[in-house]
Amino acid sequence: MKKIVIIAIATLINISIYAQDISGKWNGVLKVDGTDLGLSINITKTGDELSATMDVPKQGAIGIPVTTISYENSILKFEITDAGIQYEATLNKENAFVGTFKQGGQSFPLVLSKGRKDDAHKVQEIDVNFAKIQGTGTDHEKTLKSIVKVRDISEQYATGGLYLITHYGNLDRLFQIENQKLIDYPWMDQTWRFCSIFSTTTKENGVVIGRNWDNQNVGSIIVSHYKPDDGYASISFSRAIDMGFPMNLDLSDMAKTPFGKKLLIAPFYAYDGMNEHGLCAMVTGINISVKVSPKEGKESLFIGYIVRKLLDHSKTVDEAIKLVENYIPFDLSLTQINCHFFVSDASGKSVILEYLDNEWEKSYSAKNWQVMTNNVISDVPDTLLRKKCRRYDTISTLLDKTNGNLNWNEGMQVLKDVSQDGTTWSVIYLPNSKELYFSVYQSWDKIYHIQGF
Repeated sequence: MKKIVIIAIATLINISIYAQDISGKWNGVLKVDGTDLGLSINITKTGDELSATMDVPKQGAIGIPVTTISYENSILKFEITDAGIQYEATLNKENAFVGTFKQGGQSFPLVLSKGRKDDAHKVQEIDVNFAKIQGTGTDHEKTLKSIVKVRDISEQYATGGLYLITHYGNLDRLFQIENQKLIDYPWMDQTWRFCSIFSTTTKENGVVIGRNWDNQNVGSIIVSHYKPDDGYASISFSRAIDMGFPMNLDLSDMAKTPFGKKLLIAPFYAYDGMNEHGLCAMVTGINISVKVSPKEGKESLFIGYIVRKLLDHSKTVDEAIKLVENYIPFDLSLTQINCHFFVSDASGKSVILEYLDNEWEKSYSAKNWQVMTNNVISDVPDTLLRKKCRRYDTISTLLDKTNGNLNWNEGMQVLKDVSQDGTTWSVIYLPNSKELYFSVYQSWDKIYHIQGF
């Protein structure tokens, strides 16, 4: 990909406007060597003068001053001189600017509209539902019969399919066995990538929580509905590869074989999810490996099992904090962890939980939103976190700019802006309405939707 280099300019030059008011945010997508690059032009009118800035979130460029801008006879022109950028477009009857973006001797078609950045592409929203198995049969048999294939393994960019599974019965005994297996046979050969999470409380849309899972070697993606006998119903995401299924394997066929029983433990490997009370729990890797020590009276639990426990038994952040104190987390081995946890609830309260020096550290935000990527958060200033991670800075800057106000599709655009080559699933959780929107394998033009529990 030929990267479009944006160079910041120290001054902002205003010029005259001669026609209708075009102030506001105009969004578009540049197609560069087959890759989408979203950008926004923020136009301000002061008296009869126009000024503007440009945002290119995926490159971490926010608020770049436009040198000159004009609008006359339905024609918009602007330049960013030091970056060698020029744009000229005509406003059509659909209220979109259709024109050409030029930089460095290259020309790209660019449509700007006041909708989402990807409005130039038709986004398909697909409602999906979990199967309900009636009649006789054991809980395990009904679980394996419930598998719903949403996306086939043959679709573009996938290393597997997308499946929904309704889990019947209480599985905690299976989870305990799986947890012991990971203690006895350490999970040393797995890799962590660059996941991103945010939570914000909005004025009109309630709590909006976003999450990118950035590890491309997942095999198939499994979305599980699970309700233990003594806990709360939840929906969670898992990687089929953790259950021993290789990539590019049809799980609906595999469920009919003796190996299909491995699918029963999918809720154990919960890396993010939301329960019926709007409690969301999720995990991302960190850039260091932290030593942990087993303690008498506390149970050592694999990271996915901790997320599972939080979803099963917590309604609020405060309950989650109290519950997690009973556990010592591990992933790579019984004495190592290289991840941290994010918990948010329907009230908008959130916390980042990190196990450091054999104690749970809790980090809160003074704002109505909070961000977590892959650096340790505890006792680290926000300014330093922004310098350390472009994705953390990009999300924080966007939430600063909007005071945390966005809807689910704007939240999905944020996830797209900070997506990586290995981004496998991107989810927007809405705890107040008990629904979620998600894309898989970076198919941003196809958004799946699940309503309620």
